Amino acid sequence: MSNDINPEKSKKLSTPAEIKAYLHPLRLVLLKKLAHKKLTVSQIAKELKVHPANITHHFKLLEKEGLVRLVEKRDIGKTIEKYYRASAYHFSVQMGPGKHEDKKQLALSLARDDLSYALETLDSKDTRPLLTLIKSAKLRYSDLNKFFKKLMVLVGEFEKSNLEEGEAYTLNMSLYPSQTGELPKENIILK
Repeated sequence: MSNDINPEKSKKLSTPAEIKAYLHPLRLVLLKKLAHKKLTVSQIAKELKVHPANITHHFKLLEKEGLVRLVEKRDIGKTIEKYYRASAYHFSVQMGPGKHEDKKQLALSLARDDLSYALETLDSKDTRPLLTLIKSAKLRYSDLNKFFKKLMVLVGEFEKSNLEEGEAYTLNMSLYPSQTGELPKENIILK
């Protein structure tokens, strides 16, 4: 089987399942690698210095949601190598009308997945600084837009400071309703 087609230029993702499959830190890396050439799970695992079993389920999910395609199978004796390609060079998220709760759930699960991936891949020998800040406050609903605009300015500054030779960092921010009745008075800051 050889069906090494070029990916589409762009693909819109609109279902919660497609978006969740796409917006995972490791799967974003996989898609970037697969956009430019066909690779096997083992080849990517070797590049990422992980065992293939650690990324197989990510490939299955990406294939199930149509973000990657099996483009070639090679019989190499004892096994069959499967080569994958991304279905598009660029993906855009466009969540259509749907339940407001689904969008909230998706947004928070994306933040959780991002932090979970960072925790899973944490290297105890890595000496680069890390900053975590958690603070809760009671706000008027009308003030949320003001905080959103300020956060977007900070995101813009973060993106502008992107250096070719710099260290890789991820900025993960969330502003979400808290179910806590009594809010803690202190900040939680970890450096």
